[in-house]
Amino acid sequence: MVIALPEEATLTRPVFTYAVVALATAQLIGAAAGLAVNPDFSTGADATAVKWLGVDVNGWHSVAGMFLGAPGLLLLKWPQFTRRYVYGIVGVLLVTAVWGMLDERPLGLLFFPDKTGDFIFHIASALGFSALLLLDRRQPAAVDA
Repeated sequence: MVIALPEEATLTRPVFTYAVVALATAQLIGAAAGLAVNPDFSTGADATAVKWLGVDVNGWHSVAGMFLGAPGLLLLKWPQFTRRYVYGIVGVLLVTAVWGMLDERPLGLLFFPDKTGDFIFHIASALGFSALLLLDRRQPAAVDA
């Protein structure tokens, strides 16, 4: 019997989804810790930064990290969207890495006195999610019907 997959259906692997959810959870934990380190929500020239694990953080940066990680938890309920989430988060991380290198105060909310630390963090995070995509392609797939 041949099963015709609708366009929205994707090949999913529970291990892939769990690994992505684990990275998204780490993103959320890191963002929450960053918020605890510097809960400042000042804007413009008043925006502050505190270096935490090599990254300049403030309240805005931490909330942005939470908005990136939180949707990853929904993958436990809807694993068919795991790949789309990973493509999206990798895209956002790469764009913001470059943007952060070009602008010391993106949107007037963030402040990156040391742009390199944030750039490295964003690129490393994007590579981590990308590595999961590469590893996922090497495993046999199961079709959720």
